[in-house]
Amino acid sequence: PALISDPTDSLSVPGNPGEIEVQDGGLFAFFSNYPTYLLFHALFMFTAWAILAPMGIYVAMTQRTKEGSWFKYHRGLMLASGATTLLGFGTLFMQQGVGNVFEFAHTHGTIGVIVVGGTMFNLLLGVFRPHVDEGTEKSGNRILFETIHPWVGRLILAMGVYQIGTGLPLLFNTTRGSIIAYMYWGLMVIMFAQALYRKIKNSNNTPKQRRPVTEHYYSAEDKPVVYRGNHGTAL
Repeated sequence: PALISDPTDSLSVPGNPGEIEVQDGGLFAFFSNYPTYLLFHALFMFTAWAILAPMGIYVAMTQRTKEGSWFKYHRGLMLASGATTLLGFGTLFMQQGVGNVFEFAHTHGTIGVIVVGGTMFNLLLGVFRPHVDEGTEKSGNRILFETIHPWVGRLILAMGVYQIGTGLPLLFNTTRGSIIAYMYWGLMVIMFAQALYRKIKNSNNTPKQRRPVTEHYYSAEDKPVVYRGNHGTAL
């Protein structure tokens, strides 16, 4: 079945080639019928939400056992995803204007604006996250960040994946686009099911550590010295 149920989410309106089939000229001739800004929008968004963002979150889910190297990959992939998302939104916005973006494809455009806003919000959360110094306990703000940041990321990723799946039928005719969309969604399900399995497996294989305790000792000068952790690190 076709994925497009809202008639406002169709490119087959006057001036848009949503019903164009691939003719003898092949795929290049097919794409040549589309406005350049629309093709760039599709390219940037596909790169962001079919490649970069899924890889960034996959790394965060599966590679945390490798010291801090996972974070460098996660940060780089998510920043690249945010940049390409802005580029994809910008190409459509500059051509269509705010009002026309919503009229152009109502549901797809509305969810797309939410995805862009949520992406920028979560990137800013990551950039300005509360840091934790080695040997100190996490602050309340840090604990709050570690709760909000991953869940916002998962929600925005789910919406971004949905957008790619519903955007493909907008670019191609509904039957071809729907087939590609279902294949893409199936790949994402397999990818993150495997990531969840690895995350649970890594969690079960990680030795449980005792909760850090704070002990007070006195130095030779009778001044209190605070030690935190299981091995006594002076602060």
